[in-house]
Formats: sequence, structure tokens, C-alpha cells
Amino acid sequence: MLKDEIKQGLQLQEIDLTIRKYVEERERKPLDLAAPVEKLREIEKETEELRARIKTMKAEVHGAETSLKDFDDKVGKMIIQSNTVKKNEEYQAIMREINAMKAEKSITEDKILEYYGRIEEADLAVKAKEGEIGKAKEELDLRKREVAAAVAEIDRKIDGEKPKRDVVTPAMDKKLLSVYERIASAKEDGAAFSEAVESLEEEKKRNGGKSVFMCRSCMVELSPQDVHLLKLRVFRQHLSLR
Repeated sequence: MLKDEIKQGLQLQEIDLTIRKYVEERERKPLDLAAPVEKLREIEKETEELRARIKTMKAEVHGAETSLKDFDDKVGKMIIQSNTVKKNEEYQAIMREINAMKAEKSITEDKILEYYGRIEEADLAVKAKEGEIGKAKEELDLRKREVAAAVAEIDRKIDGEKPKRDVVTPAMDKKLLSVYERIASAKEDGAAFSEAVESLEEEKKRNGGKSVFMCRSCMVELSPQDVHLLKLRVFRQHLSLR
């Protein structure tokens, strides 16, 4: 009987929609990892930026220490030169130049000390970040295990629905099953069966007292004759229950 076939179709749809819900839930589960993954990437990025700064500062220190050696070499040569000059004016000029170089050397030494202090602070910051990376990885691993467990549970539920489908489909009319599957696969919500809703009293009055039905799914207007034909399985494009 048609009513029994429709009932079977509705049972199949309920199973399929349940499976669809589980599948969509399963597909969303990896999104739960987005936040902890992004957190880990951000900390790793900050750590690499700190390491790059340390590398740059060490290069600056190396350059400054090289310039100190050059200062010492130049000062040594000028002291030797000062011992060879005969005029006091020349001697004083050399001394002034030596003092200026010593002052510049002192500034460079202070800069080197400052760099060492900043490098030490950056090293400590890197160690702190490495600790944060360790914790972030632990959090991510924990979340991965949670997601894997949730996915496994969803798969268990899906597997639990499949035998129900295997029971219903063999008992269904083959043509009805074919139409059902074609419509269900084409619908965004996966629902092939939809309720035909009768118009309100106000709409009946505007329609001369005649009932007007509407497919709740596609919002197509149906006359009482349409609904009657649907029940007689003439219109296969609408599988409607009323």
C-alpha cells in the first residue's frame, strides 16, 4: 500500500538525515584544532623573531668589538708617532686625536655592554617562549586526542545507523527508492520527503474557499488536485506526505 511505502520512505529519510547529521558533525571536528594550532604557530613565530633579533645583535657586537681592536691599533700607532714629533703643536694635535678616539671607544664599549644586556634578556625570553611552545604542544596533543575520540564516537553512531538502512531499503519499492535517492541527493538538506501544508483560513477565503497547499521544502504552491495526484504517486518530482 502507498501509505506503507511512504512510511518506509520516511523511515529511510530519518535514518539518512541522522547519518547526514553525524557526517557533517564529523567534518566539523577538525575545526576544533584551529585555535590550538594557531596559538602554537603564533608562539613559534614570536620565538623565531626573538632568535633573529639575537642573531642581529650578536652581529652588531662582533662589529663593535672589531672596531675596538682597530681603535687600539690606531691609538698605539699615534702614541708612537707622538714620541717622534718635535713641535709641541703637533704633539698636542696628536693627543687631542687620541683622546677623541678614546672617547669614541668608550661609547662603543657602552654600546657593546648594552647589546650584551639586551641579548641576555632576549635569551631569557626565548627560553620562556620555548616553555610556552611545550605547553601549547601538550594542549594541541590533548585536543587532537579529544577530537580523535569524538570522531571515533561519531563513526560508531554512523555504523549503528547503517544496518537500519540495510533493513529498510530492500523492503521499499524500487522505483520509489530510486526517486527518493535522486531527490535526496539533489537537495541541500538531503530531505526528499516534505510536508504539504494547507493554507490558512484567510488564504482560503481569498481563494474562493478552496484549499491551497504548499510544499514546505521548496515552497511550491499545490492545489488539492496536486496533492491527490501526489498521493496516487503520479507526481514523482514531489514526494509529499499529508
